[in-house]
Amino acid sequence: MLCIKQSLRSFFILFSLSFLLFACGGSDDGPDRTPDAFSFTPATDVARNTVVTSNQITVSGISADAGIIVTGGEYAVAGGAFTSAAGTVGSGQTIAVRATSADAFATTSSVTLTIGGVVGTFSITTEAQDTMPDAFAFTDASDVEPSALTLSDVITVMAINDVTDISITGGEYAIDGGAFTAAAGTVSVGQTVQLRGTASAALVTAVDVVLSIGGVSDTFTITTFADTSAPTAEIHFPPAASLTEATTITVRGVASDAYSEITRVQVNGVDATATSAGFATWEISVDLSAGENALVVSVEDELANADETADQATVTQGAIDVAFPNNDVSVSGFQLGDVELYTEDNSLLLAVSDLVSFPETGQIISIDLATGIRTVFSDNNPPNSDFPLNTVNGIAVVSEVNRIYAATSEMSEGEVWSIDTSSGIRTLLSSNTFPNPDIEFGGEIGDVEYDSVQQRILIADFDNGQIVAIDPDNGARSVFTDGSGTGPLAPFDGPFYMAFDPNSGNIYVNDDADGIVVFDPSGVGTSLSPNVPGEPRARGLALDADMDRLIVSDNTPQIIEIDMFTGTRTVISNNATPNPLSSPNNLVIDQRTRTLFVSDGGGDTLFAVDADSGERVILSKSI
Repeated sequence: MLCIKQSLRSFFILFSLSFLLFACGGSDDGPDRTPDAFSFTPATDVARNTVVTSNQITVSGISADAGIIVTGGEYAVAGGAFTSAAGTVGSGQTIAVRATSADAFATTSSVTLTIGGVVGTFSITTEAQDTMPDAFAFTDASDVEPSALTLSDVITVMAINDVTDISITGGEYAIDGGAFTAAAGTVSVGQTVQLRGTASAALVTAVDVVLSIGGVSDTFTITTFADTSAPTAEIHFPPAASLTEATTITVRGVASDAYSEITRVQVNGVDATATSAGFATWEISVDLSAGENALVVSVEDELANADETADQATVTQGAIDVAFPNNDVSVSGFQLGDVELYTEDNSLLLAVSDLVSFPETGQIISIDLATGIRTVFSDNNPPNSDFPLNTVNGIAVVSEVNRIYAATSEMSEGEVWSIDTSSGIRTLLSSNTFPNPDIEFGGEIGDVEYDSVQQRILIADFDNGQIVAIDPDNGARSVFTDGSGTGPLAPFDGPFYMAFDPNSGNIYVNDDADGIVVFDPSGVGTSLSPNVPGEPRARGLALDADMDRLIVSDNTPQIIEIDMFTGTRTVISNNATPNPLSSPNNLVIDQRTRTLFVSDGGGDTLFAVDADSGERVILSKSI
C-alpha cells in the first residue's frame, strides 16, 4: 500500500512540471512574442504645443506578432497611419511614436509604448523661456534740421520665443508700421520696430532715443547740422528799378537767419541800422550820383556765414521829365485809373483809357515790378478785337479763379468783363442788357472790388449812386447799397473808389457826398471820415490791414492815412519835392514790402511810395 501512494505522488509532480513548462513557452516548438528591449531618443528644447515624432525603432526578438499598446500619444507601424488603438506588430517592422509637447516652458511629457510586455518611453521636453532678443542696432541720423521729427531705420525682433517687454525714452516707437507711442508695451519675435524723435532746436546737438527690448537696448542718436548757410536779406524799398530826382534815398529791407544771429547788414559796404531785433528790419540812407546807382546788400551772421550779394536794386538819379524805363508802351495822354497787384506775375495791372478817341478805348497795362517795363495785358486787338474795351476805371485780380474783372463805361452803357489770366481772352460777364436788364449801370462806372467772403464782385456805379453786386458765375446784378438809411448818411452822390477788408467782410467806399463810408457785409453803412468843406477830398483807397488804417490819395495832392477806428487823417506823403505828385488816382499796397503803388494821371506816372515814411520814387513813367 505504501508503494502505491508514493507512485501516485511522483506522477502528479511530473505532470505539474510538464504543464508549467508548456504554459511558459519553454518548449522549443512555441512562438516567442517578447521582443528585445528598445528605446527612443529623447526630444529636447522642443517648441511648445508642437507635434513631435520620435525616431523609428525596429522590432526584434519575436517569432510571432506581439501585442502593442500606447499611452500619452500615438504610434505608427512601418510608416503607416498613426493611431492610439491597441494592435500587433511583427518582427522587423518599424515603429515611431508621436505626441504634442507641453504648453509650458521647460516641461517634460512622455509617450509610453508597450510591445509584448516590453516597455519603451519617448520623452519630450519643451524649450526654456527666452525673452532676450539678439542684439539690434539703429543707424544714427546726422546733419538733421533743428526741431525736425526724425525717423529711424527699421529693425526686426529676433531669437525670442515669448512676448517680451518693450520701452523707450526720448522718443516714440511703432510696431509693424502701426501708430507711434511712448508707452511701454510688448513685442513678439519677427515683429518690426521703428523709432522717431524730435531733433534738438540747437545746432550741432545730439538727442538720444533709447529703445529697450527684453533687456537689450540700443540708442538712436539724432544730431543737428552745423550752420553753414548765409542769412538772407532783401530790399523792400525802393523797388528793384526806380527813378528819382533826389540825391539821397532811404533803403529799407528785411533779413533773416533760421539758426544764427545776424551781426551785420550793409548796403554798398556801409552798415545799415537795425530797426528791429536781429536786423529783422533795417534801413540806411544812401547818397546817389547822377545816373544809375547800384544798391548791393550784404549780410553776415555770428558764424561768419555771409552773402555779399544778398539782394540788389538800381536807382536812376536825374531829371524825372523823361520816360522810364522806356517809352515802348506809352500811357501819355491817357486817363490812369485803378492799379492792382498781380502777385503771381510779380507785376502791377493799370487801367488806362484814351478819352480823346471816339468811341473811347481802354487798355489794361502790365508793369513789371522788377524792371518797371510796361506791356499790354489786354486791349482791343486780337484775340479781343470783337469785344472792345471802352473807358476802364476799375479792375480786380482774383488769382484763385485765374480771373481779372474789369469794369468799363461808355456814355450810358456799363459793362463788366471777365479776363482769363492765362490766355488774356475776355468775355462779357454783365451789362445793362445782360443777364438782367432791371438793374442798369450808369454812364460812369468806378472801382471794382472782389468780396472773397461772399464771393461776389462789387461795382461802384458813380452815376447811379449805388454799389452793385455781381454774381461771378452768371453775371446777375443786385443792388448792394445806395449809401442811405443809417444815421446821418445821405444817399450816395458819387461812389467811385473802394477797398475791401477780407478779415471783416467790410467794404470802404469813397463817396463825393459822404466822404469815407464803411459798409458791413449786409450793406449797413457807417460814416468813417466825412468830407469837410474846404478840406482835401479823398480819391483812391487802399486797405493797410497790418496797421489798421486806410491809405487815401486826395486832391491836394497828397497821400494820407485814415485810422479805421477813429477816422483821424494823417499825412503820409505830401506834395513836396522831390518827385512831386500831380493828380493821384487810385493806389494799392503791397503788404509784404510795405510799399504803395500810386497811379498819377497828371504825370502819366506810377509812383512807388514807402508806406511808412512816405518817400517816393518813380516805378514807371510815360512822356
